[in-house]
Formats: sequence, C-alpha cells, structure tokens
Amino acid sequence: YKRLPFNIVWANDINQCAARVYKHNLKLDVCTQDVRKVKFESIGIGRPVDMLIAGFPCQEFSLTGPRGGLKSDRGQLYKQIRRALRFYKPKLFLAENVPGIEYPPKILSIVRRGLHGRNEPKYKTFVFRVNAANYGVPQIRQRVLIVGIRSDISTQFEPPKVQLSDSCSDTGT
Repeated sequence: YKRLPFNIVWANDINQCAARVYKHNLKLDVCTQDVRKVKFESIGIGRPVDMLIAGFPCQEFSLTGPRGGLKSDRGQLYKQIRRALRFYKPKLFLAENVPGIEYPPKILSIVRRGLHGRNEPKYKTFVFRVNAANYGVPQIRQRVLIVGIRSDISTQFEPPKVQLSDSCSDTGT
C-alpha cells in the first residue's frame, strides 16, 4: 500500500495476531492491552489530536455472528471510543463496523448518539456505507462508517467518491 500522509501515534488491538500483522505492515508497535484498562493520560500523546480512527468489535453486529448487539460486553466497546473522544478532543473521528449494525436501526442510532455523548466536545456525525472494492481493496467488503466532526469546526463533509469501479466490484454503496 502507498504510505498515507498520517502520523499514527498510537494503536491498540487486544488480538495478538492482529497486532503482529499491523506491526509487520505499518512498522508500528501496537498496545495489546484491553482498551477498557488503558489510561489515556499515561500514553504520552499530546492533546488535542487531529483524528481518531477506531473500530469496535463487529461480531456482535454481524448478520452471521452471535448478534449479541449492545447487550454483550464486546457490543459495548464503542463507549471506549467516546472515552477517547472526551480525553483527546480530536477534530474528527472515523469509526467503522459491519452493515449488520444497521439492523435493527435503533442500534446504530444508540451508537451514533453515544459516540458524541452529552458532554464536550460535541460532534456532528455522518453515517454512510462503503464497499472497499470501490477504493482499490481487492475484496468486496461492505462497511458502515461513522464520521464525526467537532462542532466548533465549520466544514462540510461529503462521503468519499468511488475511486475504482469495474465489473468485479459491487458498486452499490
């Protein structure tokens, strides 16, 4: 992959295998601690950060998974994104999950409200679907993206335009 113009300052994944792959591909160390136990103030990252990119476990929302949803421990991990948002106050955030998070619709609504929370900072959130095949990833992989822009930043958001489309990709996003 072409190197992206981001300075990644910290990464976390409790899955040891995923952390090894991340380190191999991006040449960065990964914290493998349970994110619920991470003390953000001890990481040593300055605040505010520009962007927080996060995913929370998809298994509980996948149509082929256990479907424990918000009732499961893994389904509640989106709240750790909110905790990071409160601490770091990034200009924007990106959270991703599987399309199953849209069913029933109230799940996505609860997560969306929960990410920008009731305390500062507030975020304007936008939700949309993408198919990774339309952006050069060699697989058909649908994802729901939640983008949040801090409410004190005046900018318009538009979902990314399709970069690659051919007869092998499912162009429906």
